[in-house]
Amino acid sequence: MTALAFVGAVEIALAVGAPQIQGSTAPPPRQAGTDEAALAPKPRPPSPLRVHAVPIGAPIGTLRIPRLHESVTFRQGVGAGVLQYGPGHYPTTELPGQLGTVAIAGHRTTHTHPFLHLNDLRRNDDIVLTANSRTFTYRVYAMRIVRPTAVWVLMMRSRAPRLVLTACHPPHSAEFRIVVFAHLTGPLDGTPVAVHGGSRS
Repeated sequence: MTALAFVGAVEIALAVGAPQIQGSTAPPPRQAGTDEAALAPKPRPPSPLRVHAVPIGAPIGTLRIPRLHESVTFRQGVGAGVLQYGPGHYPTTELPGQLGTVAIAGHRTTHTHPFLHLNDLRRNDDIVLTANSRTFTYRVYAMRIVRPTAVWVLMMRSRAPRLVLTACHPPHSAEFRIVVFAHLTGPLDGTPVAVHGGSRS
């Protein structure tokens, strides 16, 4: 089977900024009866979250699917050289611990075939990602069969943490893709799997 990759995937970059206010920096005149708390300096909003790039081929964590009795390492990238070792994370999607969509691809019939029985998953089944000593549990809510050109499954805009698993369909064919959608069952703690300070590729 050829390596799994959706044609025409587009990397989405989000820029976060705050408008600059022009004018005098002098404090406003104090009015009689003004609450002291209202005059206190406002705390500076936190800087936009940035994370270091994860090199292609580098292990990110463990993917566990209890119903399928699968527990495998997933790595960065979806090229043939990465998927031969197991599932791969689409670099254009988020990492575990970030808001948005985490997307992972895997083979069904070759190279450890981790997603051979992906079609056996059912609604409310758990999928567990473990990375950097943190665990993220997702719950399946939908499954679809789509064309390889259906890149919308990777580019869905959402501020909710979500997991997408993709594989060729049916087994021994690359005519379609089977896609499993799952949502995070608990809140994020605000800390990404990767470290602060860099930029994600």
